[in-house]
Amino acid sequence: MELCIGMLTAAIQIALLLAYKYSTRHARYLIYAPLNTVSLVSYFMLRSFVTRSNLDVRSKVLLRIVKLYGWVVLMYTTVSVSVPEHGYGIFAVGTALLITDLIRAYLYESSKRSFENRILTGNFCDILKLEKYIVHSTEGLPVADLCTDMTIDQYFARGRPKAFAIDELFALWSDQGRSEENDSESDMKEGGTEGQLRHRRRLNITPEMYEYPNHSRNRCKWNLEAIQKIDLTSDEVIAEKMQVRQPCERIPATVRESEPNVNVKDILLEIKKNKAKKKPCRPGLISPRSLAVHYGEVHSQIMYKLIAFRRGDEMNYDMFKENGRQINGERANLFTTIADNKKLLNVVWATLFIIEIAVAYMMVFMYIKAQPLLLELAAPMIVVPALPVIKMAVESFLFIVYTHPYDPGDRVHIDGENMIVREICLFNTTLECWDGMVVIIPNLVIREKAILNIRRSRSQQWKLSVLVSSKTCDKKIEILKDVIRTFVKEDKSYVTASMNVSEILDSSYIRLDIIVKHLMNFQSGFFMWSNHTKFVGMLLTALHMLDIRFNPLGKEIAWTGVDMPLNTVVC
Repeated sequence: MELCIGMLTAAIQIALLLAYKYSTRHARYLIYAPLNTVSLVSYFMLRSFVTRSNLDVRSKVLLRIVKLYGWVVLMYTTVSVSVPEHGYGIFAVGTALLITDLIRAYLYESSKRSFENRILTGNFCDILKLEKYIVHSTEGLPVADLCTDMTIDQYFARGRPKAFAIDELFALWSDQGRSEENDSESDMKEGGTEGQLRHRRRLNITPEMYEYPNHSRNRCKWNLEAIQKIDLTSDEVIAEKMQVRQPCERIPATVRESEPNVNVKDILLEIKKNKAKKKPCRPGLISPRSLAVHYGEVHSQIMYKLIAFRRGDEMNYDMFKENGRQINGERANLFTTIADNKKLLNVVWATLFIIEIAVAYMMVFMYIKAQPLLLELAAPMIVVPALPVIKMAVESFLFIVYTHPYDPGDRVHIDGENMIVREICLFNTTLECWDGMVVIIPNLVIREKAILNIRRSRSQQWKLSVLVSSKTCDKKIEILKDVIRTFVKEDKSYVTASMNVSEILDSSYIRLDIIVKHLMNFQSGFFMWSNHTKFVGMLLTALHMLDIRFNPLGKEIAWTGVDMPLNTVVC
């Protein structure tokens, strides 16, 4: 329908323009109003279409010619009616101004698209896709709207996002609600999507659900002093558990170690047992199957990938609480980034507009062959003293708009300092150090520094080094390699891991270097340390079960028969 109206408007406009050109001067007075009315209507129709459509930079710039066609027709018809002999000269000036406007439009649209491309990367892209599911669960977004992703403008128009209640969403998305309901599985499948939505509405979550029952409040108070005197674990068990986490202080280099009595499966089973011992404080699991009750098979798979951060096929309450805290933080960072980018885009638009007005001012006075006295007087008094300020503004403008090395929420390293970007302005940037100290640095100072942006970096690698005896059985080393390879293959948080012998010390000790490549560590410091801690825990368990005595390279190693210790540095 919109296309038909546009074609009809264009045909009417062409017919009126031809009639205007070949008609007499008195007839032009009659055609003047309808022709310009149709031209302006076409302009606003095309402007609305460009605003609603997601076009590339070239298409928007080329369509700007059609948008400005109405103004060109208005200028041409007005001049030709009033002063016919000078109509084509002013038309040439208008063409030059149109070319200037196209250059300004290209610079602005390219800057805008550059900002959008930087926003739609990494975590921000996933947060933008996840927002529609959060809105559906908290505000009741229609199911049909889940088929289209939320745009940047739609996300910003909703205002600063409020942190969602983790307890409520866990109760809604996990499988604990279905076990508490009396409805059978067939009742939920009878009505299709409507039945699932009815089941969703039945989960009326209130804060009272998480309070203690009345009979538990009447219990007597706990006697903490008496409880502390009760020893439920023997000293032998405590010593055995502490041995897993503590490396040996002395490596006997002369004793040949025996063959291992465990295999890869035994070690992986022990790792899974240790993981299962950590019981969450609330029952229930979030999985693609539990999400499919509300969103269907397709949306449940997409949604689980967005909220799980590749931390497993199922999420308990503790894991979802950690992920939810990170998601709420990234949602706020995304809104701040969009707001700061819009401020910078307004500065870009105003700057380019002022330049275009100045160029148009010069063209008009060159056409009429006049030199205004005001401009001659203002040049030495205003323009010359303002040159340093103009130079600083242009350099800051080019650094922030076109280089744009960071966004709000990015973790960056500047001069070895680990800081988080909080606010970006045209002349300065506000950063926050790890201890909460806020630092405001001029952009002209930052642009001279080497900036390491953690968020925009690729998957990073960790290097772990341990020192073991050269008498260690070769089969134990091979089993340790297989354990690491199998663990990384099953856990989606890691990309690769390799272990190699990098050095032989004093012909009695070998140095093992383990290089681990994490998948999500560049996005968040929390996931970085979580993945690192999980891998180190697996490594310690494997070394303990294989009875491989080791020393981390951050400790002094007491050599057998040698008084001088070996001091090494952690890599």
